[in-house]
Amino acid sequence: MTKSKRTHFSQLPPNQELKKILDTESKRLPPTEKKFIHYLTFKEVAEWLKAVRLDDELFIGNPKIEKILEIGEKLQQKVVQKTLRGISIADKNLLASLSKITDYMNLEHQPQKSDLV
Repeated sequence: MTKSKRTHFSQLPPNQELKKILDTESKRLPPTEKKFIHYLTFKEVAEWLKAVRLDDELFIGNPKIEKILEIGEKLQQKVVQKTLRGISIADKNLLASLSKITDYMNLEHQPQKSDLV
């Protein structure tokens, strides 16, 4: 498989290439004591999808990477378009959802000694 040519750091590789990269990565689970410490739960993102009336199936259960890539590819443009439309009409549910996401993204992680590793 030929690697895709990307011209900007923000560009993701095509799904097949991304899957191949992820298949070769080592699998590391977080330590048990840190399993739920400051890891994103995606609850806010699922609420965002519901606010723009899109299916939140991506965050239900434990989908395989193929399913995540397939759903993500279908949702990408719809999420952007529906979010912009919701903002333009001041949709209260959407704005509340985006506010929660903004609040989460503004949380500061206090570095621990173990973060230096």
